[in-house]
Amino acid sequence: MKRKERSIEVVVRAVVIHQNKILFAKLKGGDYYFLPGGHVEFGELLEVALAREFLEEVDVIPKKPTLLGIVENNYLEKGIKHHEINFVYRVTLNRYDLKALESHLSFHWVPVKMLKNEKILPVRMKQQLLMWVKC
Repeated sequence: MKRKERSIEVVVRAVVIHQNKILFAKLKGGDYYFLPGGHVEFGELLEVALAREFLEEVDVIPKKPTLLGIVENNYLEKGIKHHEINFVYRVTLNRYDLKALESHLSFHWVPVKMLKNEKILPVRMKQQLLMWVKC
């Protein structure tokens, strides 16, 4: 779906922690991590969107979603200004051996103690994440 400039994007993301590691997504060929999730479709509830995104990306439904917080972000991509509101949930999964179903993505488990050293975008998300997991 093409996003119009000057619209606010609603995004839902997940913090998944397993064995002191956090799940991150990365665009293939990319140099930074981001929390898994994606855009909320018009009329879709946040938790429904999160479940849909996880099914599409790794074929698993997140369990026990608990809202951690909201992170606002502005950025410029290919000359287009973006303004997004990220709703971030802590979730558990019924399995943790995940394989990307979408060819442009890869998933990585990053040790919590290494978060400070990793490039995680958006920067505000990384700052909040460090507070949420108390690194």
